[in-house]
Amino acid sequence: MTTMEFRITTPDTPGTFASIAETLSKANINIEGGLEYSFGGSGYFCFITNNPGKTSSVLEEGGISYTTNDVVVTTLKNAPGALAKLTTALAKAGVNITSFYVAADNKQIFGTDNPETTEEIASNLGVLSEL
Repeated sequence: MTTMEFRITTPDTPGTFASIAETLSKANINIEGGLEYSFGGSGYFCFITNNPGKTSSVLEEGGISYTTNDVVVTTLKNAPGALAKLTTALAKAGVNITSFYVAADNKQIFGTDNPETTEEIASNLGVLSEL
């Protein structure tokens, strides 16, 4: 399954991340997975939500600059080698992984330069859990 990932770059100051989370919370938007880190004086926040369309509107209304990226949501088997098998297959297919993080409900989020191929490989490789 693909979904929209939001990417926000902010100043690396106390409360900035909390402000974004609060803005989304007030709009009843759930952050289902994400990654926040700081580097070189800036904060970087990549995340997915339960309602990408509403998230875009709320961020725009709040004057929060963002970019988006299509990402693939997977549920890998919880077994040694599942991640290695998938990432190796993606590399062999020439797919570049631009982001990876874990979300709620044991979901893994892959940002790649080719979401369609990523989804196809993940589906056909036998490394996904049965839900």
